[in-house]
Amino acid sequence: MKRQMWIDTDTASDDAVALIIALRHPDIEVRGISVVAGNVPLEMGVQNALYTAELCASTVPIYVGAAQPLVRTLRHGAICARSRRHGRHWLATIWQGADTGRRH
Repeated sequence: MKRQMWIDTDTASDDAVALIIALRHPDIEVRGISVVAGNVPLEMGVQNALYTAELCASTVPIYVGAAQPLVRTLRHGAICARSRRHGRHWLATIWQGADTGRRH
């Protein structure tokens, strides 16, 4: 029996790798992905999730979540020290201009 998972993510580069592992693992069934703002802005996180799912030939539903935290101030990776490690556009240079047509 496969382990069922729901993944809630901001889909920065490290999360994209985790998504690939989960989506391609034979013993895991990803039931859905929700994307929230975090290290990257919400729209970029959604595009990263769509692109990653497409790379894995997955039709898992992807849902747009909160654009900002409920309790504290949002700090995107662009103003965090870690952004220097991942680059200014994260995965954007890969998917820029691509429209998968998938939205929930």
